[in-house]
Amino acid sequence: MSRSYYAAFYAAKGAPASLGEQQSMHSAVISAFGQLVAKDGADPVAGRALRLLFDNGTDADCNLRPASDADARAAIADARIVVDAVEAWLKTR
Repeated sequence: MSRSYYAAFYAAKGAPASLGEQQSMHSAVISAFGQLVAKDGADPVAGRALRLLFDNGTDADCNLRPASDADARAAIADARIVVDAVEAWLKTR
């Protein structure tokens, strides 16, 4: 699950960076993505998917909860939503 989150995280980090916004903390990247990208023409589902990936990944990592196959598939699908939304958003810039 963490690899799915990081795929989405780095895509989300790159979008605001293309506007000159630089964040390093995960919470700042998620917030900037929501403010600068998801509210500026990108699919709003992507912002929710990124937040869900962060929350689920943190829960799995902090609580040492093993992810089920269904959880892993859902995380991959959510990451794809974020990456696809960033790609589409960047094409409009």
